[in-house]
Order: sequence, then C-alpha cells, then structure tokens
Amino acid sequence: MKEYLYYWPKGREALIFSRDNGKYLFRENIAEQETLAGRTPSNRLYLVASNSWNLPQTENAYRWFNENLSDPDEQDTPDMTISMEAEKAKILNELLLADLGITQYGINETGDKSDVLMVHQVKGNMENEKYPLPLENESAGTQRFFSRIGPWLSALNEGRILIIDELEASLHPLLTRCLVEMIQDPSVKAQVNYTNTFEYVGVCHATPV
Repeated sequence: MKEYLYYWPKGREALIFSRDNGKYLFRENIAEQETLAGRTPSNRLYLVASNSWNLPQTENAYRWFNENLSDPDEQDTPDMTISMEAEKAKILNELLLADLGITQYGINETGDKSDVLMVHQVKGNMENEKYPLPLENESAGTQRFFSRIGPWLSALNEGRILIIDELEASLHPLLTRCLVEMIQDPSVKAQVNYTNTFEYVGVCHATPV
C-alpha cells in the first residue's frame, strides 16, 4: 500500500507522512506519528487510522475527503426524491433526455418500504395510453441509470467529487454517455473519477473549486 500527504505552508511543499509497503516517513510530530503508524493495520489507510486517534496533522485532509467525495451507491434516487421533492423535476428531466420511454415516476410508500413505479406512454394510438411499471421490472440498465441519477445531480449541485467503479457496468453506452454529458457543462463545478473493466481511471470534468 502506498499513501502520502503533503501540504503547502507559506507556498512551500512540506511532507506530513508517506507510506510505501509498510515503511513510513514523517517530517512533523514524528514520535506520535511513529506510534500511530505502529498501530495501523496493513489493510487500513493511515490517513483514516491517524484521524480516528485525533492526529491534528491529518485532520483537515480527512475532513476534506469526507465532505467532498461522494459514492453514488451510498444514496439511491428514491431516497432523495422522498426527502427532497424539488429534485424530482430534475430527475424526471434527465429520464426524458435519456429517451427511456418514461414520462413520469412515483414513489409508493407502504410502511418502511418504498416502491418505485415508472410511467410509460404507449405511442401510436389515439389516447396515448400510459401504464405504470415497477422499477424492479425495468431493464438492468434503466434501474442502474435511475439509481444513480439522483446522486449525480446532487453532486453537480454541490460541486462534489464522485468516485465510481466500473461506470459502464450494466449500463447501455448511450446511458453512460448521457450521465457523463451531465457534468461537461463548463459552468458545473464537479468532478467524476471513474474506472472501467480495464482499470482505466478517467476524469470527465474537473473545474477548480
């Protein structure tokens, strides 16, 4: 495991710690950091471990990661639309742009359970008949697109950074493109770091914040 942390006091680079396969190097608060390094398991980040022991040198960096990085799988779109009704119109707009045949969606709450119904419109008849379909009966691509669209919009609104593993998994290429294009507006202060099945790391957009 390799890990390091620098900061720039008075515009000059200064090392807080570096870690390379169990070998540590410190330039500040050396005695305390060596003690904490000895307590850190080999499979745990020193940044996380040292912060849990209230090391002041790593506190700010840990807080930044905790407050600015978002995992789209930590919060589902249904949860967001239940708690933030204002987001529903934005989510519906993206569903329409993705051309999934969905004209509306709703959340049915029964006790502690929330069921999502996607409303489709049948084209080609006089009445333009609409019919609801449970989200669980939609394609895997539609389910994944819907589950992620809420967190993506939230990250865009807040200027957060999204970390996504295997962006294209279970997602049609056109839907992947739709999600990526959402963050390519120059006015958007957001960044998405993602990997695909070839372990390539890509940065879609990175406007300084």
